[in-house]
Order: sequence, then structure tokens, then C-alpha cells
Amino acid sequence: MNSQNIKKIDKRRQLLDAKFMKLKKELQNEAEYVLFIAALAILKLFPAKVRKTIVLFLFDAIGFRIGIRRKVAESQIAEVFPIMSKAEIKQLVRQVYRNLGLNVYNIYLTKAEDLYRRSRFEHKENLEEALARKKGVLLAAGHFGDWEASCRVLPMAGFGMAVIVKRQRNHKFDDYTNAIRCSTGCSIINMNQALRGILEHTKHNDAIGILIDQDAGRHGILTDFLGKPASVWKGTAKIALKYKIPIVPAFAFRDKDENICFQFEKMIDPAPLADTEENMLHLLKEMNEILEEKIRRYPEQWLWLHKRWKGAKYFKPAAD
Repeated sequence: MNSQNIKKIDKRRQLLDAKFMKLKKELQNEAEYVLFIAALAILKLFPAKVRKTIVLFLFDAIGFRIGIRRKVAESQIAEVFPIMSKAEIKQLVRQVYRNLGLNVYNIYLTKAEDLYRRSRFEHKENLEEALARKKGVLLAAGHFGDWEASCRVLPMAGFGMAVIVKRQRNHKFDDYTNAIRCSTGCSIINMNQALRGILEHTKHNDAIGILIDQDAGRHGILTDFLGKPASVWKGTAKIALKYKIPIVPAFAFRDKDENICFQFEKMIDPAPLADTEENMLHLLKEMNEILEEKIRRYPEQWLWLHKRWKGAKYFKPAAD
């Protein structure tokens, strides 16, 4: 057998391997999706209070007790709050899992109308003032409280709404979740096409939700977050400066009765600022400081489970 035939066989084998891996991935996605839909169907057979109790029990038993990302959360909390005891950190992490469980319960097992009835708004005039500019608004949010609730609640409150999301590995699960997010009029902007989507929605004077606390890895800029170096996405500040789109920090705070309070901070106005690196850093710092204040005040409502500071490793320490 000559070398040319060997190359052809290798190429065919590679193509077959690729097709097999694609089929395997699709079957895995299908199995995960079927199990998820079946679990939801079973939960919906129970009264609301019972299924809520079941969901919270699962997040406590599997998330907290078995410890999915628990060590990540405990380590990060200990670094940000060094005076906390181990017992206090343990209790805080347990509250974080409960908050996440409530979020999952609300998005998949709570009707939009019920969610809206259990929501209230604080300083809505700040958002209305920014929208009066007719340039759209960048809602600078974080993984805080019930951040997913804004997708369904804000459109029901009369606001045009779009959110930037990252495509998940399982496209079936992703499509199902996005359909819920869009059920009351919200639009989805894929993170890979964020600029185009933002500019399109600003034409309609929509509010565009952006999670500003995600790790940006090697693609971000190094700045301080909760007292530690972190890689931060530049996009929100850069787009705001270039196109003079007002920024409104917004938070879906969960109160003691587990209702949702949407809090809108005062507008951050980029209009008077030149489109410079210095001003971009200024806007990033201002947004981060507002989010930091919320996290320090209500640490149980922030998602400590994601590795927020891992991207700092891509940046060399400044020389002395």
C-alpha cells in the first residue's frame, strides 16, 4: 500500500471519527434534555410549595452537601472576607446555593405572571430618565439576586428588553431556556454578535442587560474587583463611550420574603466623556464599585460559585 492510499484511509478514518463524536455529543444532549424535561414534568405534578421545597432540597443536598464547586466558593469568600470564620463561610455558601435554587425554581417552574406579582421596583425613574435620551440603555447587572427574572418581568412592566447571553454546550437546553426568557417579549443577543445586537436594539430604545462580573480571561483588562486583581470585559464601557449609550446599574435583589425588588441606580452618563482608554477605565471602575457595594452588603445573593478571578493569571505583574 503506497503512502497516498494510507493518507486517504487516514482522512476517511478522521472523518468517521468526527462524525461519531458529533453523533455522540448529539445523543448526550438529547439524553440530558429528555431527563431535564421529564424532571420538570414530574415536579409540575406537585403543588407549588412542594415543588419549591423539592428544588431547594436538591440544591442543598447535591450542591452544598456533596459540594459542587463548594470549595471554589469557600476559597473566594475567605479571600474577600478574611475576618469571616469557617462556620460563617459555611453558612454563607449554603445561602448562596439556596439563592441559586430559588433562581432555578423561578425560571423553570414559576409563571411569568406570578413572578411579576411578586416583584416591585425601586428608583424606576433612573431607568426612565436614561431611556428619555432615546439611545437605549445598557443595564449593567451581575450574577446577583435573581438576575434571570429581568428577562420576563421588565417587559411586563412596559420596558423593551434584550439580554446578552453566552451559548451553552447543550443547544437543546439552551433553546428551551431562551424560549422562557423571551416568553414576555425579551430578545436574546448572542455574545458573539453583541455589538451588532446592541446597536440594533438601541434603535428601538431598548434596555439591554449585560452581566459585567464575568471573567474575561486573556481578552479582558486587569482591574480590581472586591480587592483582588480580576480580568474584566471592556465591551460595556467601550460601547457606551463610542456610541454615547447611558448605563444604568441594575439589580434584582431578593428580599426577606423571597420576593424580587428591581433596583435601578443613578445613570452613568458617558455623553460628556471623550472616547479614551482613561475614560473607559473610569466607567469600568464606577460600574464595578456599585456592584461591589451590593455584594459586600448582601454577599449571599452573589454567585460565588463561578471562578471570577481566574483570568488574572494571564496578566504579568507590574514591574516595581
